[in-house]
Amino acid sequence: MVARTPKTGVAKSCREEVIVIPPRKEEVARKLLDTEIDLFVGRKLIKARTVAAMADVSVRTVWRWREAGSLPKPIKISGTCRWNRLVIEKWIEAGCPGK
Repeated sequence: MVARTPKTGVAKSCREEVIVIPPRKEEVARKLLDTEIDLFVGRKLIKARTVAAMADVSVRTVWRWREAGSLPKPIKISGTCRWNRLVIEKWIEAGCPGK
């Protein structure tokens, strides 16, 4: 077994290379996967991170839009916020009015 350096991802023997995915790309891939799973399963209520992935913005931006009243009203269930997927899709198709 060859030890690898944590920063470069290259084996110490310099014979093998390891592909290191930057944390930001991992996060984007995870968001897209969550969105695909949500859409595939056909969930009617979606989380903020799914809204963010659909609108191609950060989760923090979704919360800012919610606080500003720009985003369609969420449905609150036991202290959590969920959005109707169809309403969000129509809002995005309309050009995200009010943002």
